[in-house]
Amino acid sequence: VAIGVLLLAKGYDREGSLSTPPPTSARSTTTLPFASTPTGSVPVEVATTVSLKPPSQVTVVVAKAGAPDGVATADSEKLKTAGYKSTPRDAASAVPASVVYFQPGYQAEAVEIGKVFKIPASSVKALPTPSPEPSLGSPNVLVLLGQEARKDT
Repeated sequence: VAIGVLLLAKGYDREGSLSTPPPTSARSTTTLPFASTPTGSVPVEVATTVSLKPPSQVTVVVAKAGAPDGVATADSEKLKTAGYKSTPRDAASAVPASVVYFQPGYQAEAVEIGKVFKIPASSVKALPTPSPEPSLGSPNVLVLLGQEARKDT
């Protein structure tokens, strides 16, 4: 405790402000609570890495849900080229914007598949019950392509 008081005192000038300027760059940290520490929390940098399943173990249905003709087929082919088990289909109804649904355990894969189609992570969601398109079966990842989806040229 005495060393902490001494170090704290050395860091301040007589007016009570810091004697050295604050750093010019911010450091990203997350504070996690730990009951065993005197202050109750410790700043810890948290890095999250998720290992993806091999594409050959992920079944994907890419469905035209308002997208122009040919988009679902072209996008499904992109996934097949990458090694995914992908099938193009027609959805029974249109969606206002493209969305990616995933079964439990396939969220990371769904996010990566969404990136291929430039679908934002905010449009990657857990597959609800009942499914929004029950006629499309139960793939690990379901992509519904809306009106904004376009074929790459």
